[in-house]
Amino acid sequence: MPANWIERVYLIGSPGIPTVKIGCSIDLARRLRTIQLMSPVKLEVLWSCEGGKDLESALHEHFASYQSHGEWFTFPVDPVVAVHEAAAGLRSAVATADQEAVVARTLTWDRGIPVQVDLAVSLYLKLRRLFGDRPFTCIDAHSSIGGTDAVVRMRIRKLCEMGFVESSGSEPGAHRASNRQRYVAHRLPPGTRLGSQVGVRDRDFDPADLLHAIDHSNTE
Repeated sequence: MPANWIERVYLIGSPGIPTVKIGCSIDLARRLRTIQLMSPVKLEVLWSCEGGKDLESALHEHFASYQSHGEWFTFPVDPVVAVHEAAAGLRSAVATADQEAVVARTLTWDRGIPVQVDLAVSLYLKLRRLFGDRPFTCIDAHSSIGGTDAVVRMRIRKLCEMGFVESSGSEPGAHRASNRQRYVAHRLPPGTRLGSQVGVRDRDFDPADLLHAIDHSNTE
C-alpha cells in the first residue's frame, strides 16, 4: 500500500435507516459507489475515522449482537453515535495490541538474565497456567487476569492468528456473540522454544522459564 494511502473505517447507510455497513477502505468514494450499485436506496458515508482492519474487526465483534448479515448491522439506537463512541475506546485498545507485536517488556528472573517477552505471548502463558486445556471465554480471561476488557480481546485475537489459541465453539446463554465464544490455549510440546515468536535475539527460552519470569516480575 502506498505511504500516502490511509485506511479509514467507515459507516455507510441511509440517514434514518438503522441498518448500516461497518467496513474499511482506502478510497471511501469508490467504495460508496460500488456499494450503491447494489442498493435500492441512496447511501452515503455517515461516519468515518482513521483506522484499519484491526479496528474494523473490533467494531464487528463489539456489535456482533446487532449483526444482520456480513458487514451489515441493524442498530436499536443511532448507529452513528453508537459506533463513534465505541470506536473512541476501541482505537486505543487496537493501538495497544498493535504495539505488542513490536514492543516487548523486560522481565528479570532470579538468575538475573533479562528476558524480552511479547505481551500477547505472556498472556498465552498466563492462560495456560489458569485454564490448562479447559475452554475459556474472553470474560473468563478478563476476570482472572485483569486489565482492560477490549485489550484482552485484542490479545486473544492475535494469539489465534499466531496459532497459540483456537476457538472451541460457543457457550449458550451469553447476551453477546463475542461473549459466547470459547477458546482453548494449545498445549505446547515439551521443549518448545519461544525465542522466534517473541523476538528474542540469539537465545531461546523454555515456556516454563518464561512462566517463572512472569510470576517473579514486578511488571504487569
